[in-house]
Amino acid sequence: MLSRIDGHTPWRVLREMGGIDADEADMVMEGWLANGTVVVAGHSAPPKQDRLAARAREVVCEPKLPADLKEAVRNDLDLEPDVQMRILEFESRLREEDHALLGVDANADVKEVKKAYFRLSKEFHPDRFFRRDIGPFKERLDRIFKRIADAYESLMNRDVEDDTQPIADVDVDAAGAAASSDAESTEAGTPENERLRLLKQRMPFKMDGTVPEERREQAEEIFKAVISAERMGRITEALSQVRLALTFDPRNREYNAKLRELKGSYNEVRCSEMLGDMTQLDRLSDGELSELADLLEELVAANADDATWHWKAAEVAIARNRLDDAQKLVGTALELAPDVATYHVTRGMIHKQAGEIGHAKKLFARALELDPDDDRARQVMATIKPGRASAKGGNR
Repeated sequence: MLSRIDGHTPWRVLREMGGIDADEADMVMEGWLANGTVVVAGHSAPPKQDRLAARAREVVCEPKLPADLKEAVRNDLDLEPDVQMRILEFESRLREEDHALLGVDANADVKEVKKAYFRLSKEFHPDRFFRRDIGPFKERLDRIFKRIADAYESLMNRDVEDDTQPIADVDVDAAGAAASSDAESTEAGTPENERLRLLKQRMPFKMDGTVPEERREQAEEIFKAVISAERMGRITEALSQVRLALTFDPRNREYNAKLRELKGSYNEVRCSEMLGDMTQLDRLSDGELSELADLLEELVAANADDATWHWKAAEVAIARNRLDDAQKLVGTALELAPDVATYHVTRGMIHKQAGEIGHAKKLFARALELDPDDDRARQVMATIKPGRASAKGGNR
């Protein structure tokens, strides 16, 4: 995503290009703005020394760990005890020097630093534990991953002078021309060409738009983990890993297609967990109903010819008293499957909730014609008194 910031493309468009969720894209941008990686035109970035001092203060403010780390291991979390210990042990080392933290020599080259960062980011990336109940370990992972990223950035920049302009201010076209010129080979030792060399190493794409071989190999390795997790039914883990793969190779069509597929699978699993047998809607909180509505909106869009998802979305809309939305959704379900009694019952419930009892009775009667054993239609019909409208209305 960083490579696509050109000073002209609006952030709204960049969010859609990033290959990650909009909320996550916003968080990434906020982090870049906070640490000075990206600056807004007309505003200067804080001095590098100030940024490093701020990071040091954050590390110092970490919560104190118990003398015996095993005391902090909990059995009520969705996190294996050995993984908890590994997190606690690594957190206890956050004040180490950057190279020691990443596990490389003080004079390690760029390739070694990248390999170390890649290995640790896979192990401690917070998305690896997405949707798990990990309690206080979420904050620990956030702190660890940020420190790893800071150490990586520091080591990658150690050969660049402090007054070097930030990435966002570099003319990439000029950098590409200079990097490909014969002059670079003859003057490789100059500060300017060294800066361009480091810039190229830090960019996710080469100047011709292709992905560097090392980044492509890293993405392929991560994608293997995606396929493995998917085969074992660990959809959340697979979704997290494919997003990580896309940070190394954002334009890979196979990875982007898999991201869309996994998001659909995750939405289906999550909806099934929350909806149950469709009789639990009245027990869900407003926040849970809102989450369900968002998930179903994506599923309806991805499965336009599937009447079932339209019907389920209509039931959730009724529970939220969004009767207009419910009417449109169940209307589409009936267009796709006009002889399903349940869909007529749902439309009848919309009319009943709006106080339109005559329409509701006709729909319940039609449902019973299609399925005489439909208990819901029979029960609701029994509660409607002839000649009286329902006292409960809805915002149409």
